[in-house]
Amino acid sequence: MTLRKIDGFVVDGVLEEEVRYETTVTDYPIESGGKASDHIENATPVLTMTFIVSDTPIGEVAKQRSADTIPSNEAKRYLLELRAARRPFTVEGVTGTYPLMVFASLSEPRDSESGDALVMEAEFRQLRIEEVRREVVRGPANLGHRPAAWRDGPPGWLCPDLVVILGDPAANAAKKCRKVVSRRKREGAGYGESIYVFADTGVALNYQELADYFNQQSSRSAGGALDGSGTGTAPLSSQLAYDPRYGAVRRGVYANRGNLSVVATPATPAELQVLQEYGEVQNRQADVTNTIFGGAGDKLFGGAR
Repeated sequence: MTLRKIDGFVVDGVLEEEVRYETTVTDYPIESGGKASDHIENATPVLTMTFIVSDTPIGEVAKQRSADTIPSNEAKRYLLELRAARRPFTVEGVTGTYPLMVFASLSEPRDSESGDALVMEAEFRQLRIEEVRREVVRGPANLGHRPAAWRDGPPGWLCPDLVVILGDPAANAAKKCRKVVSRRKREGAGYGESIYVFADTGVALNYQELADYFNQQSSRSAGGALDGSGTGTAPLSSQLAYDPRYGAVRRGVYANRGNLSVVATPATPAELQVLQEYGEVQNRQADVTNTIFGGAGDKLFGGAR
């Protein structure tokens, strides 16, 4: 005996069953030479069934029932919960086995002959599952539709001894100098601002590195840079600084009869411009640090910039 099942639940018998295979055909003319199959869509099967669950099962069906339950009540509860779950299931009927079915309708007709048995009418529709595969296609970083967000300015060098050899990148590299570029933002928040980064890593200069870089720049105009032939000498150690009492000054080290003394002299206009630019850049570096790491980065100058 073949058992009839709805999602594995055995029913006593199927009183009536019909399966329909419906097709939707276009009402519009098909272009000459066109594929007719493009205008015809086969629907999934529709299964209608009238079945019964008895409170006095016999044979193989009786073996499927629990001893402490009333079969009609158990069947009604199971089928209503299955409908409420809105999930696909398999129907094993008289006309065949149909996977991926869901309830389109479920009714319980009653008449004088129904008695205690549960008689239900159901319409099942089969779901159509289409396999979809998604792939991520990565194109070039810049397709030419818009410029890069950052633009690099002319490179410079930061040398351990703060002495740059002009016009000779190989010599500076041999001295273990690191190339520095100013990176200016071209769009968005902070448009036009620039930060200074190492060209090899893209990491922003910290405050001490930034101070050394700008001090080195100002030293070049005072003789602190050698030309390609190595002529010229670096002056004694000096540093451009901002003194709250005197403003921008250059603190220089001078030798007098074996004694070293530090003398502060007013900065020249060119040096003042370098110092101001350094302050602006340091403030922007602090803003970048705050954005990335949170907190309050130290700023050289307060107030409007």
